[in-house]
Amino acid sequence: MSSILCFGDSNTWGLCPASGQRLSKEQRWPCVLETLLNQSSLTQGVEVIEAGLPNRTLLRQCAFSEAHAGRHSLLNLLHQHQPKYIVIMLGTNDLKAKYHYQPADFTLGLDSLLSQIFAFYREHFSFTIKLVVLAPLAPLPVGQYQRIYAGAADKLPEVIAGFAKVCEQYQINFIDSNQFVGACPNEGVHLSAAQHQRLAEVIVPLFDKSVADEPM
Repeated sequence: MSSILCFGDSNTWGLCPASGQRLSKEQRWPCVLETLLNQSSLTQGVEVIEAGLPNRTLLRQCAFSEAHAGRHSLLNLLHQHQPKYIVIMLGTNDLKAKYHYQPADFTLGLDSLLSQIFAFYREHFSFTIKLVVLAPLAPLPVGQYQRIYAGAADKLPEVIAGFAKVCEQYQINFIDSNQFVGACPNEGVHLSAAQHQRLAEVIVPLFDKSVADEPM
C-alpha cells in the first residue's frame, strides 16, 4: 500500500471558516485526495495520512507547544508512518505581522525543511521520498485578519517565487495553491469545503502516474 502524508496547518486540518469547527472527514482535502486516488484502478490501495494542525508554522517554534513547529513534529511523523509521498502546505501562519519575517526567511526555512527530509530518508530507508509543496494560502484583509496579516499581501509573491525556486533545485513538484483555490471571502484565511474538494482535484494528477508505476 502506498502512503501519502499530508502535512500542514489549519487548512490541512480542515478548519471550517463558517463554523470554526472541523470539516467532516469526507470534506477535508487529504481525505478527498485519498478517495479520488482510490477511485482509479491505477491508484487503488492508497492511504492518506492526515497531519494538519492549526497554528503550525514553517519557521518558528510556536508558543503553544513544540508540536506546532513544523520541522520538529514532521520528523516524528516520518519515523512513525514512513510515507513514500509527502504533501507539505505551510507558511501562512508565518506571514503574521508579529513575526516580522521577510521572504528570504521563508526560502531558507523551506530549504532547511526539505534538506532534513531528504537526509532522513537517505539515512533510514532504501526508497526515495517524493514530495509536493503547496504555496501558503493568501490571507484576505477581512475582520481581525486584516490586522493579524498586515503586510502579508506584499510579501507573498516573493515568498511564492522563493518556494518555486527551492522546489526546482530539489526537483520536486510545486503548486501555487492560490492559482486554484482561495480563502473564504467572508472569513479571510480558511478554505471552504468546496475549496478543499478543488485543491484535492488539483493534486491528484501529480500522483496518478507515480503511484501507478510503483511496484506492488
